[in-house]
Amino acid sequence: MGTEVNSLLVEFQVLQPRITGANEFTARVRFTNKSSRELRLNTLLLNIPKVLLKVRKSDGTPVYPGPPGYPPIDDGEIGRINLKPGESVSYEYTGSQYFGTSLDPGKYEVRFRYENTLPQRGDWTGIIETEWVGFEVKPSRV
Repeated sequence: MGTEVNSLLVEFQVLQPRITGANEFTARVRFTNKSSRELRLNTLLLNIPKVLLKVRKSDGTPVYPGPPGYPPIDDGEIGRINLKPGESVSYEYTGSQYFGTSLDPGKYEVRFRYENTLPQRGDWTGIIETEWVGFEVKPSRV
């Protein structure tokens, strides 16, 4: 199941829903062009999970990742890819990229949000936010 906005389909999943610590967390997002024409996607921020992911505990308490660092300079050309009709591109995000500290045992949820509202030279524009996807931190017994 995915979320489609302006002919761009986003599918988001947590690869291992039960982990023993934050360093085992991995999520994948897949973008697919559902239109009959080429889509130009701005990928400048797609390698910065601290900007794209939102994490919360099962009770809704946010889990903050820490500062995301400096965004790359956008000249309107760098970081763009063209997706042909039906073509896809995927990105993976790990716990070591996102979490600044360890996670307490318990149930969590994560969602992906991508926004590009400033079109430059034909970039895809819109806001895509997925549903919350659950995962659990359950330390292994020694």
